[in-house]
Amino acid sequence: MFYLKKESGSTANFSIILPGECNAACQFCFWKRNAAESPMYAQGLRWYLQALGERITQISITGGEPTISPVFDEVIEVLREFKDIKIVLTTNGSNLFNKLSVIEGVAQHV
Repeated sequence: MFYLKKESGSTANFSIILPGECNAACQFCFWKRNAAESPMYAQGLRWYLQALGERITQISITGGEPTISPVFDEVIEVLREFKDIKIVLTTNGSNLFNKLSVIEGVAQHV
């Protein structure tokens, strides 16, 4: 699922809510989804990002826990193409060590 939020006078943040579970039980979590998603998820993301172009100044990746999403690696590879956009990854950090080589050079803020 993808969302674009822009308020008057602000930068445009494009939110990517990755499909999948989470390995934490945070009381504040608002998003409960299963891992079922279109096999064309990354291609759809690429299309949206290309169509929105310069209107996006930041991309936020969240979930469930994004680093355990079945599409995480593929989404990061798509984002690698968009070098001029700030990438922010929201994670509980439990799987971050295993994904450092994947996000290296892509996420500017974790």
